[in-house]
Amino acid sequence: MYLFAKRSIDTTVLSRSGETVVLGGLISNNVVKSIDKIPLLSDIPWIGALFRSEIETVSKTNLMIFLRATIIKNNEALGELSNKKYQSLDSISRGLVTDSKVDIFDGFD
Repeated sequence: MYLFAKRSIDTTVLSRSGETVVLGGLISNNVVKSIDKIPLLSDIPWIGALFRSEIETVSKTNLMIFLRATIIKNNEALGELSNKKYQSLDSISRGLVTDSKVDIFDGFD
């Protein structure tokens, strides 16, 4: 069974070709409570608390989305660039590209 979190933004943005727009503010808080204990000893009434500990970990995540607008006036160039970017992202997702600094915007200038 898979667990997915869905968060969404609805906005209108004006930008020039080549500008990067940042969308953010999708903040989520996660609380994880864990109990460490010594088997049997931690189950003894009253003194069992000496043999167990509870830890509560709180984490905050802020999802930020970066969009770079590019205006392409030629349909042939659009198809060519789209195919190139698709192949590049497909290689990254398959683990074929090991360089962590892959510029996915290369060629859109």
